[in-house]
Amino acid sequence: MFRSSDNKEHRAPQSRRLWNAHLLIAVTALILFCAGGSASSQSAGSYDDLYNSGIHSLYTLNRAEEARSFFEEASRTDDSRWQAHFMIGFVDRAYLKNPGRAIPYLQRAEQLCADTDHLPSLELAVAFSELEVASSAIRWNLKAQRLMREGGKGIDPWIGELLAYNYFQLGDTDRALAASSTGWVHEYLQPRTVRLEWNIRLGRALRDWRLDAETKIRLTLPLDRPYQKITAFRISPIQGRQMNEMGNRLIEIERPQSGWPETMRLELTVQQNMKSMSPSSLAIAAPGTDLFAYASDNQGGYNSLDNPEFTQMIRSVTAQGSNPGEKVKLAMNHLRSNFRYDSRIAEGNIYDMFQSGQGDCGYYSAIAVGFIRALGVPVRFVYGLNTGFDPPTPHAIIEIYDAKSGRWFPHDPQSKLLYGIINPTYIPFTAFDPSSNAFFRSSQDGVLIVDTTQFFWGGSGNDTLAVHISNPESTLSHRSTPTPPAGFVLPGPAKAPARKGKGL
Repeated sequence: MFRSSDNKEHRAPQSRRLWNAHLLIAVTALILFCAGGSASSQSAGSYDDLYNSGIHSLYTLNRAEEARSFFEEASRTDDSRWQAHFMIGFVDRAYLKNPGRAIPYLQRAEQLCADTDHLPSLELAVAFSELEVASSAIRWNLKAQRLMREGGKGIDPWIGELLAYNYFQLGDTDRALAASSTGWVHEYLQPRTVRLEWNIRLGRALRDWRLDAETKIRLTLPLDRPYQKITAFRISPIQGRQMNEMGNRLIEIERPQSGWPETMRLELTVQQNMKSMSPSSLAIAAPGTDLFAYASDNQGGYNSLDNPEFTQMIRSVTAQGSNPGEKVKLAMNHLRSNFRYDSRIAEGNIYDMFQSGQGDCGYYSAIAVGFIRALGVPVRFVYGLNTGFDPPTPHAIIEIYDAKSGRWFPHDPQSKLLYGIINPTYIPFTAFDPSSNAFFRSSQDGVLIVDTTQFFWGGSGNDTLAVHISNPESTLSHRSTPTPPAGFVLPGPAKAPARKGKGL
């Protein structure tokens, strides 16, 4: 079995930030406070006194806990006013970083507000986004936008971008694109055309791998999937014929009488639409079926399926799942929560890899294969090119079989967002056989199938591959992060609740 190392893979954070409204909140609230005078000038213990003391503590003194106490006391003084409840929730979420605790206060504010202001709904949308409860975040975001339109207020771009992010979390790429015409999610999902020009040092690689005696080989081409299609293809100086086998798009080439050419030029144009293939229903593969090997092959112990400690761990962390699909997601969440992207620590099997606590994309995907096979669900290793960097780098993901649709869907185990959708600028080339081999024999006629991306490791990568990416958002050619960018901040509402006269 041929395994390659990914230790050169890089992950660059997306640089673009969403607009952060906290500064505007602070300025507005401070102006409102100053306009109303100091708390001591009002009757001691009144709602207005307590509320404005909270505003002063929060924005002038930067004492969030103290401010929260004032707002809480104000709400007890007069429970019928929504603004104090709102500010408790806002402080909990934005300052004390506890969106879960914020929710009931924001919901109370929304009930009391009775659709007279959009702020409670909008802050609920932000809080649920931070809690990653996308369906609730979408509901409150849509309501906030409706109230803003009814009130004749403009809708800031970040609100639409936040809605797009929540749709993306649910795998609804169509609504995500429609929700906002700006922002990193929109750029992330834009259709794109990728053109590859690759001068592969074929002769040297085959000699290095001791494959030069092969009279015929089949090279993998970018996978034919609903989200990715080859629209143009050319190979020279030898000719080849295209075919499909074991989920792969292949080009078969024969050795000329003069021997394998030293260099083979491969030109490809690939269109990607970023449509989600989120699964309908996962199922355990039955023995004797074609899929069973993808659900059970232990790779000589490499997948740790014969390790009782490993299989017990998988049963334990997925016990709350009521069906195979839920169990797979629980297993992947456990992997992401207990494993970080870093350099590899050499281990002999995937359970040891997992216990090492760190590794690259190859480790992530190999461990994910073992996790999912421990549940009896068909899964396979996928290798391809991450063209978002200069030079491009190899990258590994997995494909899981959707029993209801009868299709394999992609998943990058490093990110829960990439469940049914690939990473922009990533081009998956090869779906490995059940034993996760990069080179394997055709089950039909024994011809050798070679993962084309392995040529990176044979000296035909950095200096022989040219990548051209075109789409409406050209910045995508430099993006490849599967999670929200490091600077992605879920912003707060555009202002604090205004005082009306002496009261609120």
